Amino acid sequence: MDPDPKAIANLRRALSRWSEGLLQVGERMDPVRFVPDPATGEPVMPVHADVLMQDNLTLFIPEDTSDSLQLLGAPVEIDPARHAACDRHVAFFGRPNLTRWMLLDLESVRRDDIVLDAAEITRGNPLAPFEPALCRGLNARPDLLAAACRAALGTAPAAPVAVGVDPFGVTVRARFGVMRLDFSDEVLSPADAHREIDEMLRKVAP
Repeated sequence: MDPDPKAIANLRRALSRWSEGLLQVGERMDPVRFVPDPATGEPVMPVHADVLMQDNLTLFIPEDTSDSLQLLGAPVEIDPARHAACDRHVAFFGRPNLTRWMLLDLESVRRDDIVLDAAEITRGNPLAPFEPALCRGLNARPDLLAAACRAALGTAPAAPVAVGVDPFGVTVRARFGVMRLDFSDEVLSPADAHREIDEMLRKVAP
């Protein structure tokens, strides 16, 4: 039976909302922060060296609970000097203490009783080439960006910085972590992203 398109869209949106989780390494659970690889959508993160020796890993998002997202895959070491997602991670979270980097090459994604091949869920970010311009536009209006955060999440960061835009929303860096501003619908073109952003800011404009 073909996967339910609505279930796929819901899983993609849920995955886009999170940047923290628990990585199961044998008997150990490592708290991790990750970003999606712009080319594939697979999670990229700094890890301890022994993580790279594992055959398979499970990433629980946001934590190990019955309704968590569970991403099963194999670790692939990447060079931070050559992989754009590592710079993205630093932009989101600052420079990590760990020096080894991993892309989790996904095999499957599970939530509740839904299990799908990762290829049906993960994909590159079609807005990646336009992200710098979209973020510049948001960061030129920090007061409205802060107001949008307050309207959506109840907290207005003092110095918000838009650091990412994907089909499901905007990632904002604040002093205490990252925040997500969801779009009302999935967008796949820069024109649609501009419309969503303009509407988001219009709603909070004085």
